[in-house]
Amino acid sequence: FKVCAGPGFEERRDKAIISLFIDTGLRISEMAGIGMDDIDLEEREVVVLGKGRRQRALRFVKETRSDIQRYVLIRAKHPHADESALWIGKRGGLTSNGIYQMVQRRCEEAGIAPIHPHQFRHTFAHLYLAGGGNEGDLMKVTGWRSRQMVDRYGASAAGARARERHDEFSPRRGL
Repeated sequence: FKVCAGPGFEERRDKAIISLFIDTGLRISEMAGIGMDDIDLEEREVVVLGKGRRQRALRFVKETRSDIQRYVLIRAKHPHADESALWIGKRGGLTSNGIYQMVQRRCEEAGIAPIHPHQFRHTFAHLYLAGGGNEGDLMKVTGWRSRQMVDRYGASAAGARARERHDEFSPRRGL
């Protein structure tokens, strides 16, 4: 977030994209497909088209709304402001590849190892479950139809979550 903290167009756009990735666990294709009409800042919701051309509405937190609002304000003055795509760049709407390149550039600027935007999805799933979210709700939010996806995405950090929850649920507590 620090490398996207400036008041410029790209800083505001990139912070809003990264914020929405972290907050919702969107796929990169879903992020690239968001149109201006798909975002409702008042209700803090975005409608995305997922795999299988299935549409779903996702809620985002107030902090993400603030990041998107700041971007939308400066977006209105951009030469491609008339584009239907929410995320725009020098040549119009950002593609999945354009978003991927932005994430790589921001990682380099931050001095961290490059990550693939899909890692935000894995991190989202882990933190959602670690924070007490249930698997059924996670499936709804991410657009998964199979519980196997919960296992797959949550497996990398399942052991850590179990160890952290042990103190809370151990039968030995209070005896």
